[in-house]
Amino acid sequence: MELQVTRIHNETPLIKAFELAAPDGSDLPPFTAGAHIDIDVELPDGSRGKRSYSLASDPADRTRYEIAVLHLPEGKGGSSYMHSQVTEGRVLSCSPPGNEFAISESADEHILIAGGVGITPILAMTHALQARGANFQLHYAARTEDHMAYRELCRQLADDGFHDYFTRSPDPNPIDLKSLLGEPRTGRHAYVCGPASLMQAVIDTARQLGWSDDQVHRESFGARSGVSDRAIEVELSLSGMVIAVEPGTTILDALIDAGAFVAYECKRGECGTCQSRVLEGEPIHRDVSLSDRQRNEEKLMCTCVSWARTGRLVLEA
Repeated sequence: MELQVTRIHNETPLIKAFELAAPDGSDLPPFTAGAHIDIDVELPDGSRGKRSYSLASDPADRTRYEIAVLHLPEGKGGSSYMHSQVTEGRVLSCSPPGNEFAISESADEHILIAGGVGITPILAMTHALQARGANFQLHYAARTEDHMAYRELCRQLADDGFHDYFTRSPDPNPIDLKSLLGEPRTGRHAYVCGPASLMQAVIDTARQLGWSDDQVHRESFGARSGVSDRAIEVELSLSGMVIAVEPGTTILDALIDAGAFVAYECKRGECGTCQSRVLEGEPIHRDVSLSDRQRNEEKLMCTCVSWARTGRLVLEA
């Protein structure tokens, strides 16, 4: 799709919101809460890439999409392009909406948990659940009030069900996940999007409380980086290929660059499409897709975000 940027506004000092519409004013393809679009961006070396952004706007509004982009100066360049190069009136090449983070239709209670810019898909869920008259709560954490995008809109939509938390304010009030989630029951579902530390804390707490993995839905933004990552060697057992992987890239990208045939989709550790069985070596898991059983018993890892504790991995691929 070709979409035109009709409005840009600052939600926080580091988060810009972009409203997108069809250049001819026609209705946009429908989407469901939790959906994202991929946008073509220009990277610092002049190459093109794609970045996924969750839709924050009301799914009932077909006239526009809204995304919010956190500027990451230390990132790979996608957010810098959006912040510095994209202006109102610019036409962007975008994919149609896709959704791997949808609201569960079997749930009768929804616990929404967002951290930082992770509010974007959660906000669309808030729009949808509020319109349904559904039973939901919205819990939103940020460093300070100045770092909290869409705060007043969240308060309006969720009313008494809105709870905010600040981790670096003069009087911090961190989320008590154990109390928030409570005991599992059929029909109670949780949805989380935000920094990897929050994502993992929600997943771990839910498992400790006895929640089923299919009652915890998650979306994330990029892989956790490892400051101590070192170069590793990856051998593919079926083809015999041996590939050197340097820090700063991913195992998946190294396999693709070497011409290996691999399946992948999200590249963010969410969908599990790129999973591979580890025959030798010890992985460092950084995904939010695999269960403990898949990691420990089936010996699977997601090559798009995970790394290795050992200097060598042998993958069944």
